[in-house]
Amino acid sequence: ACDAAFAATEPLRLAQQLFQSARSHDALKVVDWGLATFKPSLQLHLLGASIAEKLEDFGRATEYLDGAIMLKPTDLGLRFRRCDLRWWVYRHRPGPTPPRLDAEGEALLQDLELCKQLRTDRHASEPYVRRAFVFRQSGNLNAAAEELYQATELEQSDIAVVYEYAKVLAELKQPELVRAALAEGIKRADLMVKAGMMEKSEAQTWRDLFDSLLRG
Repeated sequence: ACDAAFAATEPLRLAQQLFQSARSHDALKVVDWGLATFKPSLQLHLLGASIAEKLEDFGRATEYLDGAIMLKPTDLGLRFRRCDLRWWVYRHRPGPTPPRLDAEGEALLQDLELCKQLRTDRHASEPYVRRAFVFRQSGNLNAAAEELYQATELEQSDIAVVYEYAKVLAELKQPELVRAALAEGIKRADLMVKAGMMEKSEAQTWRDLFDSLLRG
């Protein structure tokens, strides 16, 4: 009788009720049980990801999204969501010592490459900047510089990206390229001031930062 009762249980509805009752951990247990017991369910994977996100268990949330993408591989929204989660986890973890490209970084780079090609709902430079961060963590400064250069071309008004690009060039010991990048950053800041897109005080702050970088 117990086996029959469990077999008749709808795990999605039960997990939703537990989640709504602030019993998130119990809800995840039901999600896992449902995924292990019944046929694959996109809704269960997505509910599990939402609950895990609320609990700030982002690695577990990513695993649920992995399962969802296996069921619906052409859903770009799912892939973008997983990319954001992987980025959050990677961004807030300690950097690998010595610098290297590990499995987490490689997976994130692949997701970000897809975002570069298809994402249109955010700043165009965002995937490039994120990929640059991964490459810097892996010790590949040349690849990081290339990503940041592309970002500076895509976002003409983002002076912070120009500054980050110049910092990587400085790490690569390319003083001439550093000076050229910073000159471009100052030029863009001046144009933004003239267009009313930036206050003079903010532009001066960037000038001070650029000068500091030039002085080493």
